[in-house]
Amino acid sequence: MKVVYTLQLERHMPINPITVGYEKCDKGHNNGLTAGLEHYVIHFIFSGKGYFKNETDTYELTANDCFVIRPKEFFYYEADKEEPWFYAWIGFEENNLIPETIRKGGCIKSSELRECFLPILKVEKKSEKGVSAWICGKIFEMFQLMQQEKIYNSHVERSIIIMQNNISTPIPIGDIAKELHLDRSYFSTLFTEEVGVSPKEYYLDLRIKRAEILLSKYSLSVNKVAQATGFNDLAGFSKLFKKRIGVSPQKMRNKKNK
Repeated sequence: MKVVYTLQLERHMPINPITVGYEKCDKGHNNGLTAGLEHYVIHFIFSGKGYFKNETDTYELTANDCFVIRPKEFFYYEADKEEPWFYAWIGFEENNLIPETIRKGGCIKSSELRECFLPILKVEKKSEKGVSAWICGKIFEMFQLMQQEKIYNSHVERSIIIMQNNISTPIPIGDIAKELHLDRSYFSTLFTEEVGVSPKEYYLDLRIKRAEILLSKYSLSVNKVAQATGFNDLAGFSKLFKKRIGVSPQKMRNKKNK
């Protein structure tokens, strides 16, 4: 199901909305490679997943993500073949009020933006008179929230997914950089600037946190938990775990089993 609402331009408003709408996509539905829009369009994903590709990056997206299409850029997006997305969008003209976060394009993660887009699902029930002004107000709400959000780099996002999928058999940071077709030094700098810690530290923290979950929720031996999180040296694992979590893995396990 797709609902599209095209708006009349009203030059007296501070920013002019062009189009709003929503769509529950079929599995694998895509827009085809497109270019040449004369305005911005922002999609908010309510449920499901898919991916968006612009001229520089590819973004794997899910609920509460937004993707930004900028004027005149090539783009492509496609719904997942198993869990297709349901999204709403707002399109609007270029304007000097648009925050830098939007001008950069790409993707924004923000569950708070849901409240700006939910009313779009009822737009066809509103009277035509004043609807442009109402949408204009929603755009300004969105701008205010987006100025507080951060666009994430797709290379960093993909590297985190690789780490999450390789907890028991950790991959060297250099190999992750290779998989992303990036120089190791450049990747480490990019990751650190984006996340605030080095990829090595982030990866290690992921593994320790996974170990904490396994020890606190499951009746596994400390040795099995160490192996499941990629630590071959049991003594080294125990020392590192206590340093980062504050208690030894054995004490955490004993606490769970009480």
